[in-house]
Amino acid sequence: MKSGGDYAYIKEAWGPMLAFLFLWVNVLVLQPSLLAILALTFADYIVYPFYPDPTCHPPQASLFLTAISCLVVLATVNSMSVRWTTRVQDLFTFAKMSVLAVIIITGLVRLGKGYTDQFENAFDTTPNANGGGSITIAFYAGFFAYGGWNSLNFLTEEMKDPHRNLPLAIIISLPIVTGVYVMTNVAYFSVMTPQEVLLSKAVAVVSCNSSFSF
Repeated sequence: MKSGGDYAYIKEAWGPMLAFLFLWVNVLVLQPSLLAILALTFADYIVYPFYPDPTCHPPQASLFLTAISCLVVLATVNSMSVRWTTRVQDLFTFAKMSVLAVIIITGLVRLGKGYTDQFENAFDTTPNANGGGSITIAFYAGFFAYGGWNSLNFLTEEMKDPHRNLPLAIIISLPIVTGVYVMTNVAYFSVMTPQEVLLSKAVAVVSCNSSFSF
């Protein structure tokens, strides 16, 4: 087994030329775009709680500055220490999973109380669906949500017994991510309407405000 993420897979399947071209596209376009999306999403969830009024939106400058600060801090930590990088990643993973667990449990409780209006006729065609375009967007959203398994082999050569542990990591992680993602969305729809989900910049914030407002 070889390290290298998608590069290793493409090189093995289609040769070094396509792997080399993908590597440059990945470095210059794909990864910067992905990091920008993640940083802006992080900024939304950090800034929007300070603007609970749905008619009042935070300044774009505050979102951009928060996103840039996030990237700078993470780049600095990654450059300085692998151990601190692991600790930061573990901390954020624990925090994320804890919040998602609260959201899922709250959603299940609400479903148990009969808040199931949003699930009635859930698969009916919506009036503004545009056929193939909607399907494409749905597939892309799914790829984005469940992506990451192909990056596990970046550490293949540093793993103990990679022939056993790499497939095991994929087999264990994919069902967990899928289950958490699906149940989180079910929990959202126990609190919010589809229109609210589509219009919200920070769905979890709106969901928690609705669930825990007194």
